[in-house]
Amino acid sequence: MISKMISQTTLSEQLVKLEIKTTGKFEYAGPGQYVLLHSLTEKASVTLPILKNESGRETLTTLVPANEELAAEFLRATTGSNQIEVEGPFGQPFRIENFGTVLCVASYDCMTPLIPVISALRAVGNKITCLLTQNPGTNQLTESEIRKNSDHWIATDENQRRSAQLLEQTIRTQKFDQVIAIGHTRTIRETSTICTATRTPVQLMLFLREQNLQ
Repeated sequence: MISKMISQTTLSEQLVKLEIKTTGKFEYAGPGQYVLLHSLTEKASVTLPILKNESGRETLTTLVPANEELAAEFLRATTGSNQIEVEGPFGQPFRIENFGTVLCVASYDCMTPLIPVISALRAVGNKITCLLTQNPGTNQLTESEIRKNSDHWIATDENQRRSAQLLEQTIRTQKFDQVIAIGHTRTIRETSTICTATRTPVQLMLFLREQNLQ
C-alpha cells in the first residue's frame, strides 16, 4: 500500500517519530503488532512496531530507532520524499485487559515495541512493574516514556547471569496476574521457563534484530 508520511519528528539522536496516512484497506493494529516500511526511490526497508493506530483519522504512528543501521538507511532514503510503501500489520497483538498486576520484561534494546503495550495496559487500569534486562543506558528518551507509565521500575546491568537471577527472583517472590515479555531468544526462554514453573500467566513476543535476518 503506497502511503504518505504526514510528519517526521526527531525526538532525540536515537529516536524519530513517523506519522503515516493510511487508508480503509489498512486493518486496525493492536499493541505488539508491527509494519514493514519501504522507500520508493531506493531499496531501503525497515520493520517497526506500531505506536498508535487511529482508525477514525486513518493514521499510523511508529517510532524509528535512528541509531540502528537499517533504520538510519531508511530515513536517509526517504529524505525529500513523503511517499512510502506500507506492508502489514503483522504479528499477533497482545491481549490487553485489566489483569491487575502486570510484570513487563524486555531486553534494553527491545524497549521501543514495549511502549505501546505498557501504555495500553496502563489505560485499562493495570499496576505495572517494568524489568529491563542487560541495561546499558543508551536511550534515555524511550526509557523515560516507559518509566512514566510504570508503577515500579527495575533495571539490571549488562551481566546476563545477574539479569536472569533478578528476573527469577522477581517472579518467584512477587505475585503477578500477568507477565508480558518482549525480547531476544534468551529473554523469552528464561521468562517462559520461570512462568511455567510458578504457574504465572505469560504472553511472549520474540524480537529479532533485522541485521540477524539478512
